[in-house]
Amino acid sequence: AVAGTLAPPLPMKPPCISKTKEKESLVDLLSADDEARYERLKIPQLCVRLNSLDHACEALTTLKARLLELNPNAPVQPIDNSMHVCKNACSDVRKFIAARTIFFDLQGPLLKGLYVPTVEDSRIKNVLDSFESTLGTLYQMVCPGQKQHVITNVYVCFLEGFEFALMH
Repeated sequence: AVAGTLAPPLPMKPPCISKTKEKESLVDLLSADDEARYERLKIPQLCVRLNSLDHACEALTTLKARLLELNPNAPVQPIDNSMHVCKNACSDVRKFIAARTIFFDLQGPLLKGLYVPTVEDSRIKNVLDSFESTLGTLYQMVCPGQKQHVITNVYVCFLEGFEFALMH
C-alpha cells in the first residue's frame, strides 16, 4: 500500500508493450516491478480489502445517523472526513482490481492473444470467454454495494486494454 493510504498503488496504464518487427510476439508486457506488485496482491485479498472498506463506510454512515439522532448539533465533520477517505480508498482498490484483472490475470488471452500471426488464432471469442469467467468470479467475491462499481471499472479497463491492443 502507498504510505498514508488504505489502497494499493495504482498500476501503470496502459502497459508497455514491445513487439518484434513482425508483430508476432510480445516481449515484455509488464515491468518486473509491476509484475511483482500484481503477484503479491491477489484478487481474493483485494476483494476482502474492498469489502472491509465498504463495511467501514456503512458503519460510519450508521454511526453518523445515530449520533445525529441523539444530538442534532453533534460535530460530524470527523465522521464525514473518514467516510470520504474510505470511499476514495474503495475507488482506488476497485481501479487496482480492474487493472490487475485485465493487465495481469487476462494478459494472455486479452493482450498477448491478439498479437498472433494468423487471424484464426486471434478470435475474440477466446478473449470474451476468459473475460466472462473472470467477471463471474469477481462478482461472487465482492459485496453487493461494490459489485456494480467493480464490474464498471473492469469493463473500462478492458476497453482501454482492447483499444491499446488494436491500435498498437
